[in-house]
Amino acid sequence: MSDTGVLQKVVGLNSKHDLSDAQFVNFFNRVQEEANKQGKVFFLDCGEGNMAEFDDMLAMDLSGWLVDFSDAKEFESFWSLGSDYVPEKFIKDECEEEWSKDKDGLHINLITF
Repeated sequence: MSDTGVLQKVVGLNSKHDLSDAQFVNFFNRVQEEANKQGKVFFLDCGEGNMAEFDDMLAMDLSGWLVDFSDAKEFESFWSLGSDYVPEKFIKDECEEEWSKDKDGLHINLITF
């Protein structure tokens, strides 16, 4: 894992550990791009395994919330305090991200329940 030494704000990431790993941030930005295509923002809860390094990225399956753009600011105000503070009204937004890579490139699959 790499360390940039510089922390930046990345929407959907809350942990200094996550922000300090440039390879993970590169991957997370790809997850966020996929969420944005759906009019959503992905907020990370935790990693779920299936880790691999490639193309200057540290990929892994993730769990979190896939929140509509219109609700993102409100959601972030609770999420930034910790996952225990996320109101039940956002339970419908719980999401798992699973990635895969093949000859056609990286594939990000966002799965809601």
